[in-house]
Amino acid sequence: PTAHFTPGSTGVFFVEVTSAARQGTGAYALNVALAPTDDHGSDIASATALLLDSIGAGAINAELASPGNTDFFAVNLEAGQVYQVSVLGRSGRAGTLADPVLRIFSEAGRLVGFDDNGGAGNDAQLFFSPEISGTFYFEVASDARDATGTYRLSVVERNIPADDAGNDSSTDVRLAAGDQFAGALLTQGD
Repeated sequence: PTAHFTPGSTGVFFVEVTSAARQGTGAYALNVALAPTDDHGSDIASATALLLDSIGAGAINAELASPGNTDFFAVNLEAGQVYQVSVLGRSGRAGTLADPVLRIFSEAGRLVGFDDNGGAGNDAQLFFSPEISGTFYFEVASDARDATGTYRLSVVERNIPADDAGNDSSTDVRLAAGDQFAGALLTQGD
């Protein structure tokens, strides 16, 4: 097993090794090493920029190297465009991270999108259409306790119309008796 420890202060610390069976004996190896450095920012203020190319696509490979680690990415998006955002880990065979989770925050830090398991297997995937243009922050974490691993974050502009009716009461279409509405379910989860 692997254990991670972050000391609250400098000092000498002790590690105890015992058998889980209490009467077990045998050889063991103990390796103490510094955790890998964080490859991307862990909050909005230190988010790594993810640039989209001329066709509205961008991707980055990254790693959650220690339990509880999260990665933040800053992405400029255009109002009214539909973006497919995917976090591919173990299930999508693009990394080793089990059960990635995706959160999208506005420039003001308000949660505006969330997905857990919307992609292949336990991978995260959602379609997002911002109401205003600007910088949005994508947070990648894992829903699996103490999970670490590699993943690929992908953002692709899709040529589908924006959602015609929202998915909750704050963005609903209001109808009175006798009204009609013709809509389309454009994406999974719409």
